[in-house]
Amino acid sequence: INGFSFEYPFNSSWALTSAMSLAFVSHHFNTNYVLNTVDGITSMQPFKSEEGDDKRPSKSYLSYWALRVPIMLEWSNRIGGDDVYAAFGPSIEFRFNERSRYKLGKRHTLTKDVNMNPIGINLEARVGYGFFMLYARTALTPLSHQVCSRMAPIHSRMRFQTLKIYIVSSTILSYKTANSTYLCHIDRFQ
Repeated sequence: INGFSFEYPFNSSWALTSAMSLAFVSHHFNTNYVLNTVDGITSMQPFKSEEGDDKRPSKSYLSYWALRVPIMLEWSNRIGGDDVYAAFGPSIEFRFNERSRYKLGKRHTLTKDVNMNPIGINLEARVGYGFFMLYARTALTPLSHQVCSRMAPIHSRMRFQTLKIYIVSSTILSYKTANSTYLCHIDRFQ
């Protein structure tokens, strides 16, 4: 959801742009693990069924709301009847209402406190021509204060503006523990 956008042109090709958007963010993990907080310590833990059987959840994920405000330097030029453009810059992200959940038949909430950093800094870039745009965002600050402190999402998407839909949205979330490196990759159509 985009709240507003702002543009301050320097000349006919260069401008400083900004916007505000509200996003519901979901990072999926390997279903053998869940993110949980026990005694104030957040960590990835092997999934254990409450009934003691070998059932595995169909989803294991972290979700939260984020308010993002990017400030980007944008270059644009008209070629033929279409614009070609590129933009690059930082964004600040205010995170709130986090939940660690899994789905095993129905949705279960493990914890509402994952020791998340409430403010994050990202680096964003976009490039496009006419109706086509490529977009990428990477976190410069970690999501969490603790064991998963190396979690830093990388997000990319491709958009056809005339259709006003996102064709592919892909997020890569990698993090390390003392003994292992986990890599979570999510592809979804929006």
